[in-house]
Amino acid sequence: MEFSSTKGAIVLVAYNRPDELQRVLSSIKSSKREIINELVISLHLGNRDVEALCYEIDWIRTRILEKRHDSSSTKKRINQNVFAGIKGAFENPANDWVVVIEDDIVVSEDFFFFVSEMMKRFSKDKNFFGINGFSGVPRKTSKSSEFGRYRYGFGWGWALSREKWISLNRYWSGQEDFHWDQLIEPVVKSGYVIMPLQSRIKNIGFNEKASHTYRKGQDFYVQEQKLLDSFVETTSNGLYEERSIDLNWRHDCRVYLNFPRWQALIVSGIYKIKKICRTKPQDSALIPFLKSIANRVLDLIVNSIYVYRDVKGRRR
Repeated sequence: MEFSSTKGAIVLVAYNRPDELQRVLSSIKSSKREIINELVISLHLGNRDVEALCYEIDWIRTRILEKRHDSSSTKKRINQNVFAGIKGAFENPANDWVVVIEDDIVVSEDFFFFVSEMMKRFSKDKNFFGINGFSGVPRKTSKSSEFGRYRYGFGWGWALSREKWISLNRYWSGQEDFHWDQLIEPVVKSGYVIMPLQSRIKNIGFNEKASHTYRKGQDFYVQEQKLLDSFVETTSNGLYEERSIDLNWRHDCRVYLNFPRWQALIVSGIYKIKKICRTKPQDSALIPFLKSIANRVLDLIVNSIYVYRDVKGRRR
């Protein structure tokens, strides 16, 4: 697929956090968004303040997809909302790609421009799955223009193309009582995602209202502090350069190997096996246990290759 343009849509998933949502909308309004066709809000009804904020937006073309789910499962509700937002955005043929953010993700000034440039640069590579906006590299050890390729999943401000959306639909229907990212992460890790070395998003949802980033009191999570140390509010001239370094985000966020070739080929093969060994919602009770053992063994092999690579690199 070749893009006729480099424009896309923002998918914003909103539910019950009006204070955070106000800050998120302010960051979007202040961003470079000339390459954005529309804002698509996947709105889970139930909070009047949130609903009012969404319907008051008059500074960008906006579509609101209302949802009122009767599911008692939080993970199923989130799964449905994220899927519905992306599906709705791609129903507009003008959108070549979408950026997905939740109602606690503040974006930098150039985040959408960064997404557009990376889509334009990497969209023809079959191993490219999309873009994440976050990082764990401190500003003092990196440049705002730098980015890298990583084997990782999606989350906290991410983007994918129409072509990859169609591909991922084979593994994700939006109706599973399952975390959406667990459904597709092994698939995405069979290739790579682009991530900036200085974070283009800031998660402001580390509090008692969060589903996955619950925090009570003033203590910072490790990943929360990494985001704060890495986040860049305004950026340079948009000339982005690739740099292959450890992102220091999580132990399973790995540099995408192209060289040495034998290491790259082995690691690529292992991640393809891990894709086959992914946990599925329909798996019986024993299957996930057996798959977890297989994945641990595969992880040990991958770890050994990366450790060997790092040791050889230090000796040079």
